[in-house]
Order: sequence, then C-alpha cells, then structure tokens
Amino acid sequence: MWEEMITRAEYAALCVDIYHDENYMNPRDFGFTLIHSKEFPSGLYVETYQKISTGELVVVARGTEITNWKDDAADFNLGCNKVPGQYVDFKNYVNYIRDTNPNAVVSITGHSLAGAYVQLYDADMALYPDPKHGQITGETFGAPAMSAVVWNNWGLGLENKGFNLDNYRNFNSYLSVENVVRTGDPVPAAFWPCFELGRTVIVPQEGYTGLTAHSSIRYYYTSRSY
Repeated sequence: MWEEMITRAEYAALCVDIYHDENYMNPRDFGFTLIHSKEFPSGLYVETYQKISTGELVVVARGTEITNWKDDAADFNLGCNKVPGQYVDFKNYVNYIRDTNPNAVVSITGHSLAGAYVQLYDADMALYPDPKHGQITGETFGAPAMSAVVWNNWGLGLENKGFNLDNYRNFNSYLSVENVVRTGDPVPAAFWPCFELGRTVIVPQEGYTGLTAHSSIRYYYTSRSY
C-alpha cells in the first residue's frame, strides 16, 4: 500500500512551495509543473502539480495562515470535532481533478490544517465510496489528529462497516494516508489523545528552532530525517 512513485521529500517540497513565501521554490527545479490553482470563498487555497517525468498529479492544499480568519475558523471547528466547510471545497476540488483527468494517477498532500483535509478525504472515500471516487494515496506533514472528527461526524458509517470505539484503530489499516509528524510539533499534540488517520511516521526534532507553521514545513523538507 505504501509504495509510491512520488517521494516523501517531493510531497514536502510541494507543501513548502504552496505557501509562496520568501522560500518559494520553482517546482520545475524538483521535477514538477503547476497546472492549476484555485482559491475558494471559504479561504481554502489549492494547487495541482504534475510530475514531469511520469505525468502523475498531486493536489496540494495550503495549511493555516494565521492572518486568514477563515483558516482560524476552520481550525476552531476541527477543535470542536466539526468538519469545516473548507473540507467540502477540498473534496469537491479533488474529485474535479480526478474527473477531468480520468487516466492520471492522482494523490493528495498537505501540511498542518491541509493535512487534516487529506485524512478526512481518505476516510470519507473509505466509508462512502462511489463508482468514480475511491481512496487515493495521501501524505501529510504536521497534521492534526482527525480520529475524533471522523468518529463524531461519520461514526454511523464506521459502525455500518463493523467498526466501533473498541476496534476503531483498526480502521487505519483500511486507509491510504501516511502522516509525517515531528516530535514536539504542537499541532498534532493539540488533538491528543486523538490519533492521525492512516500510518504515522515520527521524525526526530533535532535542531528545530522555528516557531511558525511555515518554518515547520520547511523543517520537514530540509531535515530529510526519514
């Protein structure tokens, strides 16, 4: 399940690139080209990249920007175990990319808040698949743990598939998301004792001194300690 043509470092690079900050990188420098972008009224910002050598597509969402009150509202909703409206836009956008590129391999990735949407999408597609949209590979970095959000909103779907609170963690074996988490990262820790959906990979925090979300994703990219 975890074999992939796009590497973890490439996913991390795309998650850095989407912030368009002072460390903005030309995606062509690491083998990708930007083919589509969209900003929604909900505050969600997404981009779709294509890997030049293989034609694979990656949908990337931008994580929390503290100055964007709509992101702050989405974070608050997640903290209350609610599914934010931004997620609906993310889901519809991913499905749009899949529908308009039916022969392409599509995967999804995101950092921080965006990583929450990656987890939710995979769980959503596992619980409520349709003829066109099933699960796809997802990679997250420093994402909040979404187990309680999924259980509180889609618990009936879990129970219909034979899962309950006693065996809920077994649901992870059905998911296609990999979550890269830095030890000491406050975002995943804030949702304790909940857990990330999918497989979790712990990255040592050696030498990390940044305080912002942007420095956090740059650490995931530059450390390469995985």
